[in-house]
Amino acid sequence: MTPFRNPSPLRRSPEGSAAGAAAPAALRDGGFRDLVVHAGGDAGAPARLAFAARFARRQGAHLVAVNALVEPTLPPSVRALAGTALMDTMREHVRDAATGVRKAVEAAGKAEGVAIEYREAWGAPIDIALLHARHADATIVSQPDRRAPGAAGLLAEQLVMEAGRPVLIVPGAGDYAGEARHVVCAWNGTREAARAMADALPVLRKAAKVTILSIDPPGAAKRLPGADIALHLARHGVAAEASTTYADGMGVGDALLSRLADLGADMLVMGAYGHSRAREAVFGGATRDVLDRMTVPVLMSH
Repeated sequence: MTPFRNPSPLRRSPEGSAAGAAAPAALRDGGFRDLVVHAGGDAGAPARLAFAARFARRQGAHLVAVNALVEPTLPPSVRALAGTALMDTMREHVRDAATGVRKAVEAAGKAEGVAIEYREAWGAPIDIALLHARHADATIVSQPDRRAPGAAGLLAEQLVMEAGRPVLIVPGAGDYAGEARHVVCAWNGTREAARAMADALPVLRKAAKVTILSIDPPGAAKRLPGADIALHLARHGVAAEASTTYADGMGVGDALLSRLADLGADMLVMGAYGHSRAREAVFGGATRDVLDRMTVPVLMSH
């Protein structure tokens, strides 16, 4: 059997280690153990790093900040005229920017009393992010920014569809404590909802309150939707309350966000509905509405 080789060589800070060891008993409480946060020089990075550090501390998890160094490009005609000197200068600018990102990661960890492992690698941000996401419990990214050039602002959407692991998305505006004390789980009995619920168990176990929310459920008069999944969660040590609401002419996504505000929830768990087409995520209406207008961090799975 061919041994696994990392397709993208990484530079790791001293905190990282590949050595295996038995986990202390204090760590075996079912929380997340490995978290990844997207590091970069974008406007959302400070809030994202602060949230990730707080969340990792409360989960008792190891946190890795991953920075993708994008190879600069030049038109062939310019490259031919400039030779290698210009490309070397452009790469040096990328490395200088990476130094700033690393210092920001260190500052975020120091502010929250968390040792954050920093890694950087040359390559496309989505490829670097996917590699790390598949070796972690969850990846923390910022809300999609459709104003960003190219695919840079859509990293969250691509990760949700391709990672095979949950993605924790931080709103572009606001400061969030990372406590997840009251978690609302959107439930409609679909594969995506079930996957998100299972992926969120480490968060739900640590929450003070969990609400299973169904919107416009069929046959609600005969049986409380969410009751069976609440019973399942109870067997995992999660005390959850089933609740129902109605859109009343609003879109399901807007009704969900409205109910979150009414309940004072500080995290949403939901399945992502859609498909990937040529590395472009095509989402259903409710998923798209929540991604565009989220007001609390959202743990999303596909």
